[in-house]
Amino acid sequence: MAQLIKEGGLFGALTVLDKTDPLSPRIIVKSYEKALAEARRKLVIAEVYELGDWSWGYKEVVDNGGQVKMSMMYEFAFVPLKSHHRPQLVEVPAEETP
Repeated sequence: MAQLIKEGGLFGALTVLDKTDPLSPRIIVKSYEKALAEARRKLVIAEVYELGDWSWGYKEVVDNGGQVKMSMMYEFAFVPLKSHHRPQLVEVPAEETP
């Protein structure tokens, strides 16, 4: 996953453009609060975890047609409140669906 750094650049992203495609339409990005709530719903036992860290950036995703595209994602790292649970990493698409 490519990540944005504080200066506004991308860290770890490499894209090769071999043809010119039309610009994609602008997207509406979910708020942090909405994405966090969605991530918590994905946890099996949400009450035994607290948020440790989070980030957002771009990830290569293959669509149904086999095309690779870059999609904006939130990534939440949840840490267990008790040591007998494992940490959980949850990804949530950042694009708001209509």
